[in-house]
Amino acid sequence: MNLTYNEAWHGKLYATKQIVPVFKDENEAIVVITVYVFYF
Repeated sequence: MNLTYNEAWHGKLYATKQIVPVFKDENEAIVVITVYVFYF
């Protein structure tokens, strides 16, 4: 998912924040393993 960010992160301005979940679809649940966040 790409979100409009237009904020500073660690002292640098970024226009977009991208969120990428890593998950496994089980029979009765979705298990989230980790979530990666990228700024550009």
